[in-house]
Amino acid sequence: AAGDRGGEGASWHLIARACVAREEHDEAARAAREAHRLAAHVGDLGLRASALQTLSEASLAQGHTVDAIASASEALDLFRELGQASAEADALHALIGARLTNAEPSEALRTAKEAHQRARRMGSIKGEAAALMAVARVCIDIRAPTEATQALNNAQAIYRKLKDKQKEAQVLTTAIRAQLLTGEVEDALRAAKDARAICREIKDRRQESAVLDLVMQIHTECGDLVQALDAAKSSASALEELGDRVAA
Repeated sequence: AAGDRGGEGASWHLIARACVAREEHDEAARAAREAHRLAAHVGDLGLRASALQTLSEASLAQGHTVDAIASASEALDLFRELGQASAEADALHALIGARLTNAEPSEALRTAKEAHQRARRMGSIKGEAAALMAVARVCIDIRAPTEATQALNNAQAIYRKLKDKQKEAQVLTTAIRAQLLTGEVEDALRAAKDARAICREIKDRRQESAVLDLVMQIHTECGDLVQALDAAKSSASALEELGDRVAA
């Protein structure tokens, strides 16, 4: 019977994820709660954590930021207990996003810095890099580009050491936003060029499109509409190629 309930819980979570993808957030929240209830009944910590993270995502989309914070915080604790570093990083970013949406930048920054200190104590360089990215995200939100850039530089060094090009491209994409806060257009475009080169190397067309959207924004704000149009066309092409690949 427990196995049946565990399987049923996993099915409810799949339904919740499908609802999130379709932006049916009320249905996603209901399905995630049912998945969490069933997971708790059979003692499946992994499914509980995943359901809570999905519930946080749905709650945030519904505008229920306090519920989103509570769910993300519990998910983060469970993923830490399970030792699942990648899932822990995702939960951390979900919690940071919820706190920022709830106008709690100080709490968001404290959470990110505590996560960084914990990762260093635990000797988790992946966790350290993820926490540095969270610190940078908050610093960009509160318009503290110097601290954001320092965190991003440290995160990039870690991802280079790990040879994780996908994460390095994400760092560079975030760096574009940090440099735009200081008006360093040339540095922002240089980071965009480096990020796009990595994206093309690893064939990450979705991330490349995100980079190109920022490039379009830069050129538009600078009044260079020809370059902005080129970036927009390239972004659309990247997404079109991604769609073809998924369809195939």
